[in-house]
Amino acid sequence: MKKPKKKVAVFNPLLIDFTFKYDVNDDSKPVSFTIHSREIEWYEPYLAKHAKKALSELIFDKQGNYRKDREIQMQQIMKDISVKV
Repeated sequence: MKKPKKKVAVFNPLLIDFTFKYDVNDDSKPVSFTIHSREIEWYEPYLAKHAKKALSELIFDKQGNYRKDREIQMQQIMKDISVKV
């Protein structure tokens, strides 16, 4: 897999597709982006940061993690969805 220039990879470990929205044109009309199940997508850094935050929160909620160590668990999830190349 070749790394696109100046883009950040986001891995969706879920068995379902993950869709998030972001207002990339600053026109109050968010655009939908989808990361298919068990796939990697490449985004501009600001968009990857938004995708990782939304995806990690979804994973956290799906795992039923409601304990006090939320921050530690969220850090681990962020590591799991980040791709190093």
